[in-house]
Amino acid sequence: MNLVGARWSGRSELLERVRRELLAQDKQVIVIRGIGPEIPLEAVRIALPAASRKNIGPRGSAVGAMIDELERASRLEPTVLLVDDADLLDRASWVVVESLHKSTRTPVFATELRRHSASASIPSLMSIAHPAVQIALDDVAFDVTHGLLESRMEGPVDPGLAGSVHTMSGGVPGLSLAIIESAVAAGLVRRKGSVWRGEGDLWNDDLVGVFSSLLSAYPPQLQEAAETLSIAGVTEWRTAETLVGQEALEALEGHGLARVLVSDGRALMAITPGGIVDYFHNQPLSARRMRLVERASKSLSEIPSDERVEYVQQQWGQLSSASRNVPMWHSVETPVIVRMFAEDLQVKRTLADRRWNEEPSMRSASDVLVLALSGGEAPASIDDVVTHDVRALPGDAIEEVELRWLLSRIRLTQGASVTDAQQMLEGGVREGFTGSESLRVMSLAVGFETLDASSADIERLRASAQGSSHAASLARTVLAALLTVRGAGAEALQVIEDAHLSERTPLVDSHLAIIKGLALLADGQFHAAVTWASAHLEKGMAELDRGALAGHAFVAATGNAVLAQYNDATDVASLPFLVGARSGSLLLSPDRPLLILLWTLAALDDRHPRTASLPFSEDLWAQAMSRLMEGQRERAGDDFADLATTVRERGYLFAWSLADFLSRYSYVGARDPEPREELQRTDGDLFDAFLAARHFSVVDDAAGVERAAGQLLRLHAVSASAHFFGQAARLYREAGARDDVARLRSKLDEIANEARKVPLATLDTPLTSREAELVRLIAAGLSNGQIATRLVLSVRTVESHINNIRRKTGLTERSELARLSSFA
Repeated sequence: MNLVGARWSGRSELLERVRRELLAQDKQVIVIRGIGPEIPLEAVRIALPAASRKNIGPRGSAVGAMIDELERASRLEPTVLLVDDADLLDRASWVVVESLHKSTRTPVFATELRRHSASASIPSLMSIAHPAVQIALDDVAFDVTHGLLESRMEGPVDPGLAGSVHTMSGGVPGLSLAIIESAVAAGLVRRKGSVWRGEGDLWNDDLVGVFSSLLSAYPPQLQEAAETLSIAGVTEWRTAETLVGQEALEALEGHGLARVLVSDGRALMAITPGGIVDYFHNQPLSARRMRLVERASKSLSEIPSDERVEYVQQQWGQLSSASRNVPMWHSVETPVIVRMFAEDLQVKRTLADRRWNEEPSMRSASDVLVLALSGGEAPASIDDVVTHDVRALPGDAIEEVELRWLLSRIRLTQGASVTDAQQMLEGGVREGFTGSESLRVMSLAVGFETLDASSADIERLRASAQGSSHAASLARTVLAALLTVRGAGAEALQVIEDAHLSERTPLVDSHLAIIKGLALLADGQFHAAVTWASAHLEKGMAELDRGALAGHAFVAATGNAVLAQYNDATDVASLPFLVGARSGSLLLSPDRPLLILLWTLAALDDRHPRTASLPFSEDLWAQAMSRLMEGQRERAGDDFADLATTVRERGYLFAWSLADFLSRYSYVGARDPEPREELQRTDGDLFDAFLAARHFSVVDDAAGVERAAGQLLRLHAVSASAHFFGQAARLYREAGARDDVARLRSKLDEIANEARKVPLATLDTPLTSREAELVRLIAAGLSNGQIATRLVLSVRTVESHINNIRRKTGLTERSELARLSSFA
């Protein structure tokens, strides 16, 4: 067996666990560690038992003698040969290993560093052993890193801290542990209460040695290529090729030091793990660095200019004149798309500051404010913009309305009252200002968003929505939002449909797209909501639109949650937090609901919630969740029930639905109440069925679990129903009811068979456009490698997409996936 992984991936630790397990089984274990080709056979000689070393003599002894001693040792008792760092084993030692394996059938378990195939110059276990199995230690997902950190730290770790560690480590387990431990030693990570939190940037001097060790395994020219691309950030493939050459790109990717991402039809390259970028960022200025900068800058000057190139060349020019280190961009999460968001934000911040300083205007001021409200570090000019007199800036009426709206959002984030925010919108407006009605509409929006809206306010919005003016367009937008949160989804959708009758602006369009998704949810059109939000989410990611990412992620996550696709819901709900995106500029910003939804998803999936330290500003939410996590389920249930009553009285049915669910979820396991028979939910009775199934599972009522699972199936929550049918079967088996067990097994087979027949249009979670494209290519007979080449993806990415398709459809065979092409 051959175990392949990156440095710090845990190869040696896993080999040590194998060694201990074999010793516990009374096996003789011989461990050979690769030490390089300088002294042939020395690795084998050192591994031999002391008595055997005496028999073969000093260094450089003959291969035959080595083989004889190993064969003699293996005949005495069952032997397993472990080879660590097999990629550093010299050729003569490989001859010994191969001979022993083939002559005595001694099992061999080897580990080796993942390397570019073109760089392989020595044998590997896969070329000499028969039969042989190779296992690749891939990078782990964010939630796995989070769990690993919590296990090592023996307590909850703040998700933001876990995201930063995951970014730097690239999901490599050993690196993650080295980073968190060094940060603790440097005082950059501390326990606050029961939760471990970071104190800003995690880079520290101890990590220099860690990443130096990681890079030392690769030749100097490859290290220089990695350094150059670290300077450039996530770049288009052609740009990366210009900077370092195609051969270096392929080598970096083969070694696992770079990744390719296709976004909006563009092939992008990025260095990974992200800590490599930080490592080069923190290197002192040197002649080598200046040479790389000059070469890269010259190469970039030959590429058609865009904002990224303009920014990078500006920064490198400052480096040359100021003799300081090359600026870098720091992201909060390791997937390439997330690093793209971080780097894009840095570019936009720099350009926004420059435009404001060079030519202050309403447009340039709005650019600064949008960035300040979208997450991450605000532009340096934010204070100057906020304190500037709006009326003194050049701009038209629509630009002034947008600027005043953004300033009101900034004030609200700084703790200002609703009255202060409304004063920002309507105060000091020039007499005869043509945007006065638009400002009154947005002032009304601030009021209903925070306090509630009266019937008179609603009628006023209806009146303002008549016509084709900018104010009418804004009024339609606000009215649609108000109807949505009151549960009148169908009416909200009609208002949105009529929006084309009036003047549209980017401010209106950005709101309407997200409000439509929310309205589809309120109207019970969950599949449509997921499809709508997923398409706009992909568009937002391609355009690096942070507000759109947060808003559409909330819609897609909520829709998936209602459809009982909890893993998909968790993945998409986590994305804005991993990217560091906020939607503070939006009416009905989903930032806080996303936090609550993530916690709810953890509860639905029966996982220990990792959001114990999330900063909810509503005292009752925080109190209820804190009590639930501390095991005070009944008191938490009472808190959620009070919260549900409060928000329902105000007409906010979405918030009531969530609080009501959490209340009843809390009671399960405390009072164990009977599930409600009447269904009173605006989003159907799926949560009731889920809670009923959970309740009957707690009290070991097999028949009750089966009934609830049947209700989940009727509501098309296939995965949840299958889970609880399985629970019921287990309870029947424990009770000795074999006939019932057989009946439910048949039911589960029936569910699986039906899932294989489901057209794409009726799947609980529709396929994305990329997944549908893969289905068509599979039907065309292409292999995974051919698909990867066609779409400019890695084979691993293609495999990940195919696994997602299998999970969504329940299909396993490639021929079954091909038949889906008629629906794709």
